[in-house]
Amino acid sequence: LPQLRTVHRSPVLFYCQTRDLGDGVIELTWVVHNFSVRGDVVFDYLNAPWGGTRVSSLPFHYVSSPSGEPRTRERLMPGNTVNVRATGGWSLWCASEAPDSPSLAFVFGRDKRLEEETRKAAEGKPHVQFQPSLYRQWRAGAPMYARRWKDWRTRPANTFRNYDVATVVRKFRLAPGTTIWTRCFLVVNRKDRAIELAKSLVDDVDYGLLRFEAASTPMIPVTLGAGTPAFEVFARPVEGTMPLFLIQNTQTGRLVVTTDPYIFVPREKVDLGVPRNHPHYDYYSRAYGYAMDRSSSDWKRLLGFGYVERPEGGSWVRLSSLLDRSRFPAPDAYHLDIWVKPTNRR
Repeated sequence: LPQLRTVHRSPVLFYCQTRDLGDGVIELTWVVHNFSVRGDVVFDYLNAPWGGTRVSSLPFHYVSSPSGEPRTRERLMPGNTVNVRATGGWSLWCASEAPDSPSLAFVFGRDKRLEEETRKAAEGKPHVQFQPSLYRQWRAGAPMYARRWKDWRTRPANTFRNYDVATVVRKFRLAPGTTIWTRCFLVVNRKDRAIELAKSLVDDVDYGLLRFEAASTPMIPVTLGAGTPAFEVFARPVEGTMPLFLIQNTQTGRLVVTTDPYIFVPREKVDLGVPRNHPHYDYYSRAYGYAMDRSSSDWKRLLGFGYVERPEGGSWVRLSSLLDRSRFPAPDAYHLDIWVKPTNRR
């Protein structure tokens, strides 16, 4: 869950594309990129998409069996978590049990590349998946009913949180400099048709690593106003690059160009008392506390991606040579002086 006060930075970019494929089918595609400057910040728990439905609107819940038949959630998954291979790759929420009931299906697949990916991992090759994915579904807040509200059996249904949650925990490994993609589907239709479409889409759920080559990745111009030299950066995270942001200080109005999305977030050094023999001592001994609730940042836009190290060939210059200190502060561990291409030097 997001925290207002934290010692953890979030070096992750999420892109989401939504497409209407017709007949109530919605395609959801995510691209996720880790731009951490530290080599040990690795993410291996991607629970996305995360969402749900109103219990009062769609009170009937089903999860598909491996043979593709709808089963009640309680029958197929006694707890709230199940291996996706133990399902048919989709779940369903319905207004009623009638065939023409308004319904929503979530098609999350059955780990079609699990064997291929785990084989790559065992061989030390680039891979994205290292363990089976898990499907989770539960009534939000349900475990607290019996503990905190003793009269929960006699209360009206909407007294409690009117939300049924579902997510897929993808066991993907997102290391610094790595980009992955994943795709799933939603189906909005009558119950019988939603089931039919969900079954047909299971094999289209997919995922994998992405690699963007410099030679085939377009560059985009950046112009910051009159009197400021223009430059070009990559449109996508080419290997060896970092994202470049345009951020404004909401208190002073100052605009800066930076690789540090936390540049205007108050921070202070913290001593967590982590012993030197702790496996993550280096990470926590260097930690700062970030106060997101006191942030003065207005994140304007992502400008593109520039090289951390100067590449061979081409007319590349450090960003600091193009911008003054008011627009580009002195570099530090997170605010990097990256290499960009001036538009007037081909």
